[in-house]
Amino acid sequence: MNPHDFMQQVKILNYVSNHIKSQLSFYALETGEVKKVHFQRLIPIINRLLKTDRFKGIVQLLNEDSSETVAQQLLNLFSSLGEIAKLVEGYYLPLPERAIELPKSKELVFLSSTNKKTSTSSYIGLCSGYNSANDDIPTMTLNEWMPSIDVSEFLQIIKKSQPYEILDKPSQVFIPQKNRGWTEYKKIKDNNIREFIAKFNLAQGPVTYFWVHETRNKSNYYQIPNHYLDIAKFAIEKQDGISRIVDCLKINDEFFSVKFNQRIPLAEKKMLMLFALPENLYDPFRWIIPISHYEDFIYIVSRIGIKVPGLSSSKS
Repeated sequence: MNPHDFMQQVKILNYVSNHIKSQLSFYALETGEVKKVHFQRLIPIINRLLKTDRFKGIVQLLNEDSSETVAQQLLNLFSSLGEIAKLVEGYYLPLPERAIELPKSKELVFLSSTNKKTSTSSYIGLCSGYNSANDDIPTMTLNEWMPSIDVSEFLQIIKKSQPYEILDKPSQVFIPQKNRGWTEYKKIKDNNIREFIAKFNLAQGPVTYFWVHETRNKSNYYQIPNHYLDIAKFAIEKQDGISRIVDCLKINDEFFSVKFNQRIPLAEKKMLMLFALPENLYDPFRWIIPISHYEDFIYIVSRIGIKVPGLSSSKS
């Protein structure tokens, strides 16, 4: 994607986001009091917008295999970033303006804004733009906005947690190796592997994952919450001395492209969405990032043990 194309895509996404926030605010305040708004009032408005030629391309950025509609996916995306609030039973609320200070550039990224105080001329993230007016609004750090754990913290939690004793053999195991993938449990015994991630496919219920530490006499199983599976994979690789590297390519003097070779955790995806444009809005491996946020990018990916060798220049 050339710079002109992705800047057009950013403008369209920004327009859709502002339209959703504006309509939500209108319905929430139409009686003079703040009231929650059911998604069924918002879906028809979003669908009408997406049917116009200008906005049809957004559908390609979303998951066509999802059980949710495109409109629902957009509502979930913007609520997950804190642009709007998602309540129980399908209700939403607008949120007050606030800003997130990025860790290295110290740039302030607005949330929940639809007005002209934000600058979007060079902004390619999925939130409200930069704080161009230097207004005194509530400001959060990255961790305050998106509380999460890094690889080191995950390992500390595992070591302090209470182990289970499980007699059944796991369905599959994940072991630290150069080429990622799930393998059969037999490989653990054949190679005398002491730590690995175990997957159990239960007859009734969700798939369950455990961090396993084997000693001479027993196997200790530490349950991994499903939403921590991606960071658990990076943690067990780091512990085994495996370093993951991300490919970075300079596009021009303003932007560089990134290609991850492994799926990154959800928290890090959302952090990158503050200032970067993903190839899609549900499971991206490729991103476009402003060079001005290169240090912010390094800060985020180093949380999960990914190394950045530097920017390579395009040969074209």
